[in-house]
Amino acid sequence: MKLKYSYQLLVATSACFFCHVGAAAETPEKIFEMVSPSIVVVDIFNSRDEFIGQGSGVVTGVGQVITNCHVAKRGKTRKVRQSGKVFAATMQYSDPSRDLCQLSVPDLQAPPVVLSTARGLRVGQRVYAVGAPEGFDLTLSEGLVSRLRAHESLGYIQTSAAISLGSSGGGLFDDKGQLIGITTFYHREGQSLNFSLPVDWVNELPKRAQSTQFVDKIK
Repeated sequence: MKLKYSYQLLVATSACFFCHVGAAAETPEKIFEMVSPSIVVVDIFNSRDEFIGQGSGVVTGVGQVITNCHVAKRGKTRKVRQSGKVFAATMQYSDPSRDLCQLSVPDLQAPPVVLSTARGLRVGQRVYAVGAPEGFDLTLSEGLVSRLRAHESLGYIQTSAAISLGSSGGGLFDDKGQLIGITTFYHREGQSLNFSLPVDWVNELPKRAQSTQFVDKIK
């Protein structure tokens, strides 16, 4: 009986140990290594195929890129750049009220990120923003959740992780390298005023977009 009890205690202790190991936070270097293959640059062109702007995007599924609508809907056509290659992209879903758009990029061979949830985020939690500001190479910025601002069922995520021009549509990640938000805008006149959309809206995008399109057809 004593031997059986000791064995059960050993198993429980081992399970607890591996549980803690699995929950350990990743280093910033590791997080960037994990997620950077899934972050792209979104180039926008007008009807004359002239370049007019760009932003960032996150691969959330096979051939699927999430970005901001204020990036994707700015021009006539879109192209996605990743690892030195350029791919044609078309609009798949659009929800302008949440500033969230999904592009279809069939030829893109990039791993999707792991989606988490913004529910349960707390002020002070460490986060990482990854994007392509000003069209430069991907950059990583580290910061904290500064505030959770109410909007609909979830709120905008305010962070001290810097967002620059061109970073709109990039990814906001937790310390496990899981996506918790889409970087969207910042206030130039203030410090630590960087805002992201909750990742939960990504899962809701197809249904909301289809509902909006149905209403538009009826009008």
